[in-house]
Amino acid sequence: MTGCGPRDSCRKLFAELGILTLPSQYIFSLLLFTVKNRKLFHVNQDLHSLGTRQQQNFHQPLVNLKKYQLGPYYMGLKLYNTLPTFLKTESHSFASFRLSLKKLLLESSIYSIDEFYNTCKLGKHKLANPYTTIHLFIAAECH
Repeated sequence: MTGCGPRDSCRKLFAELGILTLPSQYIFSLLLFTVKNRKLFHVNQDLHSLGTRQQQNFHQPLVNLKKYQLGPYYMGLKLYNTLPTFLKTESHSFASFRLSLKKLLLESSIYSIDEFYNTCKLGKHKLANPYTTIHLFIAAECH
């Protein structure tokens, strides 16, 4: 169908065919659940009045049970808090958040949750902030 060999990597094929990997589907579902049910969670700025970098993140409760830490509530919070800032601001519009998240996951071809954390923390995602892209385009036109 795609003309690739049996030992070839499928990372590029997932992106070309528009198919999310299994870990990407899991991340996508958890983040959509978290954004849809944001009223169930507390934001850090609601808990204290200090202006910190993490004030827009959801508060993660302190828990000791590994079973709870791997559950959808806690894992959704953890994944949401690692998202790039521009995706967090888009989360107020569910449709645009869904499209941007899917684009991020398709372009990254994530094979594990740890790879997702590393991609978001190190800024390795190819999806740029749309506002920055527009400003760079305008600046290039002016020069």
